[in-house]
Amino acid sequence: MKTINPLLNDIDACIAYAHKINPKKQPLTIEKLRSFPGCEHYSDEEAAVIIQSFQQLTSIAFETITYGQSSCSSESEAVYLENTDKLPQITEPNRKAA
Repeated sequence: MKTINPLLNDIDACIAYAHKINPKKQPLTIEKLRSFPGCEHYSDEEAAVIIQSFQQLTSIAFETITYGQSSCSSESEAVYLENTDKLPQITEPNRKAA
């Protein structure tokens, strides 16, 4: 099976890739999800949850892009955390990942 590793640098590249992998704009099914490399092992229940998550994510992204643009302004308000000096510090791992 040929794996596609696209370089998605901008929205136009993302749209072109979406058209390439789904030219008929059919909804994602469990069988289609399993056709992608690394997704073959999902059970029906796992695949259904993943598909539902994708649907929710795309709805949020669509709403953010279409409705969020009109409500965004360059005069944003900064929100600061209280007691930032008490936040836990993230340490670097002792060894490199394999």
